[in-house]
Amino acid sequence: MLYKSMSLIKKFNSNKIHWLVWKGCYHYIDGFCGNGDIDILVMERDMENAKSILVDLAFVHYKTQSFLARDFVEDWIALDELTGTLIHVHLYQKIVYGHPYVEEYCFLPMQLCFEKAVITKESIYIQNPAIEYFLFICRLNYEHITKKKAELSWRYFQERLSVESLKVELNTILKDNEIDELFKCLQSREFAVPKLKLVAKKYTLKEIHNAKIIGICKLLIARIAARVS
Repeated sequence: MLYKSMSLIKKFNSNKIHWLVWKGCYHYIDGFCGNGDIDILVMERDMENAKSILVDLAFVHYKTQSFLARDFVEDWIALDELTGTLIHVHLYQKIVYGHPYVEEYCFLPMQLCFEKAVITKESIYIQNPAIEYFLFICRLNYEHITKKKAELSWRYFQERLSVESLKVELNTILKDNEIDELFKCLQSREFAVPKLKLVAKKYTLKEIHNAKIIGICKLLIARIAARVS
């Protein structure tokens, strides 16, 4: 791991920043080694402190070109002086996915991500695999995910998840029969499962995107995501 990355992790943790790598956890370490980017979600109340830490570590915030930009996401880049390697952080205030300016969604129960985060041997907080799998299913209908990334993600989830673990981690946002369907999807490696009857549990109608949508991905989004305007 790069020295600059180790400094970032140490600073975030010592300053009690609530943060985690929210997607791509099957290769979470790569970004900290300068291979690709790092998708970091920070709790809203800690965002200004997190940005101050990035500035102290000589990260530079650059404005993304408008056609590539997403709401609630910033790009930060730094040079690891010891190796001459660039580190690229996508800093998320909210979990957003989909097609910018076309059809983009924000995941509502983000607090759950911080409560259920897993800490690695490198003291990196990563998304709980059950929640990441759930989000992966939602993202499949709205983003281009390459076959290679899908296969690697699928293998990662299959190695770490059982129907019992899914029920433990997702019981606040899904019903048991919905989790059973998700597990069947995981076992079969299918990217879609039959429609499910979903009943809102925790979120008000104002928070629910109530469009006509097809398949589990869009039905799930209808309850746990809000359309980004």
